[in-house]
Amino acid sequence: MGSKLQADPLLTAFTFTGYGSRYVEINRQAWAQSVVVQTDMAPVAWGPTAVSGITPLDLQQLTDTQAEVILIGTGDRQIFLPATLLGPLRSMTGHRGLPVGLEVMSTQAACRTFNLLAAEGRRVVAAVVIEAPTLLEP
Repeated sequence: MGSKLQADPLLTAFTFTGYGSRYVEINRQAWAQSVVVQTDMAPVAWGPTAVSGITPLDLQQLTDTQAEVILIGTGDRQIFLPATLLGPLRSMTGHRGLPVGLEVMSTQAACRTFNLLAAEGRRVVAAVVIEAPTLLEP
């Protein structure tokens, strides 16, 4: 079961318009794989197929965006990433040389927060992990 989100389409080119356990919807297009979304650039596939599989290289893709805020959506519930993985991100600077905000949260929270920050005109990027189904799942 999924949910729909509303965003002001005049303020940003790309927004989350829905989400569910195995997908997110960006501008009404469903993504069933991990994805990186920025307000002003087309979404791109992101490598991790599970939160536990996030690597420093995956996070490097997010630091190259010059965002003010980076959101990482971890699925139906918030899953904290190891401090050793996040450490380098916490000290980086982004747009205008200011420290970059970094938040790890559930996908639902990441989608809503992205839309709110985008509506405020903030430079925000969201990376959402869509876990690949296992063989035991329907």
